[in-house]
Order: sequence, then C-alpha cells, then structure tokens
Amino acid sequence: MTARSRGKQWIVDRSLSVVSAYPPLAISTISGGTIGTRPWKEAIKAVAGRVVAIRSYYPTPLALNVVFQIPGEVLRPDFTGVRTGNFSRRQGRLVVQIAVPEVVDGDRQACVVAMLTDAIDEAERFAVMEALPDTDLSGLRQLVAAL
Repeated sequence: MTARSRGKQWIVDRSLSVVSAYPPLAISTISGGTIGTRPWKEAIKAVAGRVVAIRSYYPTPLALNVVFQIPGEVLRPDFTGVRTGNFSRRQGRLVVQIAVPEVVDGDRQACVVAMLTDAIDEAERFAVMEALPDTDLSGLRQLVAAL
C-alpha cells in the first residue's frame, strides 16, 4: 500500500502508519581522487545495486543515507570509522558517513556490508540519543543481512 505526498511516494507499513518518504537505505560515495579508488567504487556500487533491488521490502522508521568517503590523492576523510551527519526529523532521514580504509584484507564487498552494519549501529545510537519515538532499526538490519 502506498500514499502520496507532494509528488513523493511514501512507504507505508502494514499498520498503515507512515514510515518514511525516502528509501530505507540509500548509498552514495565521495571519492578523494582517481588513483587507487576504483576497487572501492566498484565494490560499493555492487552492494548498492543489491540494496536497491531489495530495500522496498524492509520498512524502517528512520531512512538512512550512508555516504562512503573514499580516500584519494586529492582528498581524504578528516575522521576514521563512522559518524553521523545531517538529520531531518521532519523527513525521518539521517546521513551516516563512513571513512573507507585505504587498505583492506579480503573481499571489499564483504567489508562494505560490514561497514553498513556499523552505520546502522551508529544510527541506533543516534536515535536513542535524540529520543526518537521509534528506535527499532531491525528492518535495516534484516536488509543488510539479506545482502
């Protein structure tokens, strides 16, 4: 079931309460250059494609926009790990930024999925800290587990 609001499609849960006007999980990147960033870009793009294919099946009270910051020769993240960015209470949307490591052992796509889990952990901490009415992000956890 869907509802309409100002040209955007709302995602509605089974109890008919509005969850969010935005997808449960969106992924984007900021690349610090071109040299050596391609493997990360490809891994993130592959995971993002899988997310887009299944995200409509996992409603959540907080839409998460995860921004992967890939270090390069021009720009490097000024932090390590995960941090929160902009939050819109009205839109129910939170930006979480991830500083991608320069070197990783193993599969980069698996690392991206693990970093998404870290982003959800950070979003839950934020939701509790901000005393949001619904801090259950199990839909996001189920989405990432399905990847």
